Amino acid sequence: MTTVTDTVPRLLRWAASEPETGAPLPGRTAGPTSPEQDPALLVERLAAVTAARMRLSDPPLGDPGPAGLPTLLLAAAVALREGSLAERTLDSVSAPGSARDLLARHGLVHPVLTAGSRSVGTSLGTALLRHSPLTGLFDAPAPGDDEPCRQLLDRLLDHPEGRRTVTAALSAPPRTPDAMLWRSGLLSRYRFDPAERQWVYDVYETALLHHGPYYMRRTREAVAVLTGETSGAPDTDRAAAAWADATSDWWRPLDVLVTRFPAELRARRMLRGHEGGLRLSRLRARAEALRELRAVTAR
Repeated sequence: MTTVTDTVPRLLRWAASEPETGAPLPGRTAGPTSPEQDPALLVERLAAVTAARMRLSDPPLGDPGPAGLPTLLLAAAVALREGSLAERTLDSVSAPGSARDLLARHGLVHPVLTAGSRSVGTSLGTALLRHSPLTGLFDAPAPGDDEPCRQLLDRLLDHPEGRRTVTAALSAPPRTPDAMLWRSGLLSRYRFDPAERQWVYDVYETALLHHGPYYMRRTREAVAVLTGETSGAPDTDRAAAAWADATSDWWRPLDVLVTRFPAELRARRMLRGHEGGLRLSRLRARAEALRELRAVTAR
């Protein structure tokens, strides 16, 4: 068996190796030795690799600050896996101090939370997410951590490369219905100012250009759920209903903008393929109105 000191460098190298979603965490059994064992250098490398994945320049977001030590503590907690010692380790983690710090944390926490076998438990996963606001922004925040993630989004949108990065991340297929609901809330938040609305259009445009088949499939499945065309096992139906609610909510901000600002949509010549999503949003609104009417008349 190896120690936490041995496991932390392996975790950092694993995270920097671009593991696919579901790739298992490295175990605590002895692995091959490597001359690249300095944990501080491995954290800086992880920050650089994560920045490169997001196509950020150096220094990222114009911030020359170092990645620092917090990611080492996150890695140590992952190496410990569970228990009070892992949680106490995270008590020493400070708020992110630089762009590289944000990137290094995300570069570790995101693959850990999406790992397959030998992943961390729910409690530790939530604690790790609280210390990685970039992961929370791109996926869904830990309970009660919405505002720090919204503030980070504001910061990213103020920087040209940050805006491009967050647009790409939030337009990619979400992992869970909760992530999709979180994104729909962000899109709703930015629909009031004309300049901010352009970013909302950017997200939908990027989503449909690069991930159109995914969103069209989700939309068709949601319509089937809302029209009662699905019938399966209870667990399957519950999952389908959760995705249907999240998908219809995701289309809602665009539906509102199309209704209130039709000229803005006409100016977005690359925004195509959204008609089915708008029909879904309106189908959901009619269904909700009908439920409310029935509730009133039943009193």
